[in-house]
Parts: sequence; structure tokens; C-alpha cells
Amino acid sequence: MHPLVDVVVRGEGERTLLTMINALEKSDSLRNIPGLPLIEDGEVVDTGYAEFVDLDSLPFLPYHLIKPDRYVHFKEKPSRVYFESSRGCAHNCGFCYNEAVRIKKWRFKSVSRVIDELEYIIDTLGVDEIWSCDDNFEVSKERVKQIAQGKIERGLGFKWVLSSRFDYAVRYDEEFLHLLRESGCYMLSFGGESASQRILDMICKGISPEKMRQATRLLQANDLICGVNYMAGFPTETAEELQQTFDLVDELVSIDPELEPGVSIYTTFPGTPLYPEAQSHGFKEPISLEKWGKFKYSVVDNLPWLERRCRNLVRTVGLLSGFDFTTTRYRSRSIPAGKRFLSLAYRFFNASARLRWRHKFFNPASEWRLLDWALKLFGFWER
Repeated sequence: MHPLVDVVVRGEGERTLLTMINALEKSDSLRNIPGLPLIEDGEVVDTGYAEFVDLDSLPFLPYHLIKPDRYVHFKEKPSRVYFESSRGCAHNCGFCYNEAVRIKKWRFKSVSRVIDELEYIIDTLGVDEIWSCDDNFEVSKERVKQIAQGKIERGLGFKWVLSSRFDYAVRYDEEFLHLLRESGCYMLSFGGESASQRILDMICKGISPEKMRQATRLLQANDLICGVNYMAGFPTETAEELQQTFDLVDELVSIDPELEPGVSIYTTFPGTPLYPEAQSHGFKEPISLEKWGKFKYSVVDNLPWLERRCRNLVRTVGLLSGFDFTTTRYRSRSIPAGKRFLSLAYRFFNASARLRWRHKFFNPASEWRLLDWALKLFGFWER
């Protein structure tokens, strides 16, 4: 128990929080509100779990409250916003929160609701792109087809990026991919996680490196970009397995030079299937609410099993993969207009990222240690 915590909204908060506020206004007891553990007379009262929210019953998010002129990256309008059409995932990847939070259940908004909401976003903000932030957008191929067709029929011409899985993508036919492209989709994003089949099996990913190759070839042949993220620093992962992942990234880029790869650092979260494995290899969970509040995503300091040289390698790769490390492209849109120093710094780190990745030379890396120090100094994560 923490002296500053009286109640906790567990799980989805839209209805639970509103019910709590209404009860407090009426001075009613909170004991009978599912999903609202509370402290009463010095004891924890567990009120169980609230039922999942019917997503179609929720109001549209208030995109009209976004004021582009308050954001340095925007000019007259945002260039990109994110949109949720579903929650949860039917799979059980060992690093993912879904099994604990969503109970492996996939729930979705209806096709008509999705189209209406997309149209509302466009009418409100006039954005160029909308990216799906679903845990897994393409669980139902038929639903995706209906949404894409509805987007075309409504004349919603914005570009969009959708999330999928490699084991789905290898079964896509050209007609389906043509429909996606016609609807404005230019990239599908995937979680590749590792090139080691042992690691993929350990985290219950349900894919293989060969499926990644097949899907990349298929998308490239149908003028769709493959965006794929890998992770580094899994418990028991060896240096050889990490090198396999780096080699696979290069192989996929050779298949499709437009491929958008990334390498993040594994983060262990409570309730995930891999959490006990991380603990058995030395991970110590924060012992207070304040320390949990400082717990950061994608930070090597959370991975005590990494020996020093591998720790530095993972830290460097995690940083440089945020730049254009496999291509000569320069995404100047990442830099606010008029920020000459930032633009020059970005170009410098782009060049460094490409050079180091090409030669797989990550130790020593003084410029990336400097960037890491600066990010910590300005509060992006704790030292």
C-alpha cells in the first residue's frame, strides 16, 4: 500500500472511472464498483474485474482538441495521427502485455463505426496519414477488406499504415494487397523480434525467419513497404543470435531497399509470460511506486543478464536504429522547420548510424554514448 493511493482503476478505465466519479459525487460506497481496488480501513478491498467495454459504444476521441500550432513538428495541420479500431490480440507473445491486460481477447469496432471515425478525423484535422495503433489490426482479413472498401467508397484519400503478422501476410493474395494499396495503404508493420528460431519459439511468436523473407518478397512485389521491428536483449539470447538478427535485417533490406526496420531493447513487464524468466536471470522489480514511475521502456539498465560489452552493443543499436541506419534516405520531416542545429545533428547521427551499421562496428561508440547521456540529462530516461 502507498499513502498517496486510495483507489486504482484496473484495466480499461473509460466506464470504471466515470462510475467512480459519479459515486464520489453522491458519496456512495466504491466497494461495489468492479475494476476498482481500494483501500478501506487500512485494508485492500479487491472489487474484481470490470467487463470489457463495447468499443462501438464509446464516443469518438476528441481530435478537435488538438491544436497544431502548439506543436513544433506541425505547421498548419498534423501530418500524421494514430487511430484505434480494435483492442487486444489472440496471440500470446511472451513479452507482450496482452495476455495479462486483454486476456488474449481481440475486440473490434464495427466496420461502419471505423469508417465514420476515420471520416471524422479527416474532417477535423485534414491529416495526410493515419496510422493504426491497434495491437493487431489484421486479425480478420474480411473486416480489413470491408474497411478498405468503405474508405475508397467514402473518398477518404489519406494514406494509412496497418499492423499485421508475418504468418498472416504469407497467406495474402494479390487481390487483397491490391485493395490495400488502392485504399491508400503503403506500409504494413510487423513484429519480427528475432532471427533466431530458438528465441522465436521461446517467446511463442509463431513465425519463422523464412516467413519474414516470404512476406517481404510478397509485399515488395505488390508495391507495399514492410515495416518490421526487432528486439535485442532477451533473456538467454547469445551474441551469435543477436548477430543473426542483424544479418536478417540486411537480408530483408536487400530484398526490399524501401524496408523500414527498427531494433528496440527488450523490456520486461509484470504479468507477461516472459516475466518469470527475466526474474530468474536477475531482474529485480522496483520496490516502490516512485521507482515504478521511473521505470522506462527500451533501456538496457533493465537487463542485468547482459555482460558489459553486449550491454554497450545493445544500447548503441537501440539508439542508432531510430535513425535511417540502413538507407541513404533522410527524413527531414522529423526536424522542426528552422531548427538548424537539430537538423545538422540529425544528419550527423544519420551518417554515423549508417556507417556503424554497415561495418557492424558498435564498440566503442563515443558519439552514441554522448547522445545517450544527453537523452538521460533531459529526462528521456533515468541514468
